Amino acid sequence: MDFLYIRLIHIFVLGLFLLWVGVAVPQQPWLYPVLLLLGLFLLIYWLVTLRRQDVFWIVWHLLVGLVLIWIGVTGHGSPRSLFRLLVIIGVAAIGYHLVGLVRDRLARA
Repeated sequence: MDFLYIRLIHIFVLGLFLLWVGVAVPQQPWLYPVLLLLGLFLLIYWLVTLRRQDVFWIVWHLLVGLVLIWIGVTGHGSPRSLFRLLVIIGVAAIGYHLVGLVRDRLARA
């Protein structure tokens, strides 16, 4: 997959979704299994790609996966600090990939 699509998905889907969950702390019961599945996907994907990736990104995604699993298991009763952490992670994902997108486009110009 082209890195452009990865950046766009992180900016417009994942980052905004994490911001929404972190700020709104939604009451919908369907949301927490989705977070659990997303966290499990992150753990499995990044454990499978251990040898092909930079150690920093492996650790980062594993930690994000564990936070998502924790919130997915405990649901709405999760500590509020975890929801604030989701806001931070969402902002970081949007900022990092937005800067990378601009840098990539300027390098091609």
